[in-house]
Amino acid sequence: MTTETNGQATDSAEQHYLLYVWGGVEPELRGPYATDEERLDAARALAAEGGDDDHAIFRVDAPGPVEVTSFSGREIVDNSY
Repeated sequence: MTTETNGQATDSAEQHYLLYVWGGVEPELRGPYATDEERLDAARALAAEGGDDDHAIFRVDAPGPVEVTSFSGREIVDNSY
């Protein structure tokens, strides 16, 4: 997981992030952004440079720091049988 912080404070308790999922596998959290409009501009720029339909961009609104990580295959495979 990669976190990119732009260093700007938000006016409200809720912080605005982008969650970009590369190829449906690797999450990348960007933000927080000062406003929803700033986040939307960043999402549009990210979509324009992405060039691949397998990537997804999500809004994340949270009252504090956010951490996003992926599970390894070993963590979620049921080895009980």
